Amino acid sequence: MNSTSKTLANIGMIGLGVMGQNLTLNIERNGYAVAVFDREPSVRGKFIAETTGKQIVDSSSPEEFVRSLERPRKIILLVKAGDPVDWTINLIKPFLEPGDIIIDGGNSHFKDTERRRTDSTHLGSDCRQSRRRAVRNLHRSRWLGPFPKDGP
Repeated sequence: MNSTSKTLANIGMIGLGVMGQNLTLNIERNGYAVAVFDREPSVRGKFIAETTGKQIVDSSSPEEFVRSLERPRKIILLVKAGDPVDWTINLIKPFLEPGDIIIDGGNSHFKDTERRRTDSTHLGSDCRQSRRRAVRNLHRSRWLGPFPKDGP
């Protein structure tokens, strides 16, 4: 798969630092197409060059990134906690639709997570901390997106 492919990716990754690259490769290795975006074109370009032949979709803009994902969109953010998370969400927010899901994979403070939940209600989204047993034993994950009434 390459950047000109018309196939939609199953999930998206924003942030191609060491963790973002490794998680992208792990997801792809398990059979999923992954769209990628990084604010640094050189980082993204190097990663794409190293992953030729894999199910990785290159995106050169936030709009292209969001449009390259199947609906409902599932987007993992692996960027530094704090302002970079807000900045990244604001980059993609104009292209999101109700039902799209943002997963903040960083170490955001819970108050930031709650503020983002309030800020995203116009998209029909909710933000909660996953309390699934497998996750609870390792760490808390923060998910921004729609959930069934009984929670994640």
